[in-house]
Amino acid sequence: MVVSLFSYRRGNSILHRTPALVKLGILFFLCIVTFLEPVLWWKSALCALAAAILFALGGFWWPALRQMKFVLILGGLLTVFRMFQLDFTAAPYIRFVYDEMIAGIYWTIHFFITTWTAQTIFETTSSLEIQEAFEKTLGGKAALVLGLAITFIPLVFQTWTKVHLASQARSPRGKHSIAQTVRNLTMELEAFFSCVIQQAMTVQKAVSNRS
Repeated sequence: MVVSLFSYRRGNSILHRTPALVKLGILFFLCIVTFLEPVLWWKSALCALAAAILFALGGFWWPALRQMKFVLILGGLLTVFRMFQLDFTAAPYIRFVYDEMIAGIYWTIHFFITTWTAQTIFETTSSLEIQEAFEKTLGGKAALVLGLAITFIPLVFQTWTKVHLASQARSPRGKHSIAQTVRNLTMELEAFFSCVIQQAMTVQKAVSNRS
């Protein structure tokens, strides 16, 4: 089974039975605290522990966790670009900055913690639960717009997964040249943005009809 990032998973875990607003509040609070200055190792450790506890309460869904490898890739690239800086005033023109390396590592850790938490919250909270929670508390058009904005996040990742799978199914097997890979990626991005824009227009029409 292919799992898209932030996609809902049916279940009966403790986190599944927790009210949607409580889970969203935990998500927002943890994201703010994780990136809040100053950067302290013990604060990062506590945030990571909180994310792990939420993951346990959500039922230890390991397939979704494996989808987050892109976080480590992005964080690793950012760290490399930060720790090696160009300096044309003196040879060897490339300067290693230890503090920037540490900052990049911390950013990667914090990005992983917040993405992990968001994945756990979204996979245990359906779009309908989020929408109904906002309608009960806020009501009116504001609740509809806010609920749709949040639930649009997993929809984007689901759309990309479907487009990528469809592209793979139509591509010949075997190794592809760099030109073919770039061509496939370009076509996937075109299809992805077309689908997302169409879905956004559908949502916009739904909001207008209810106003």
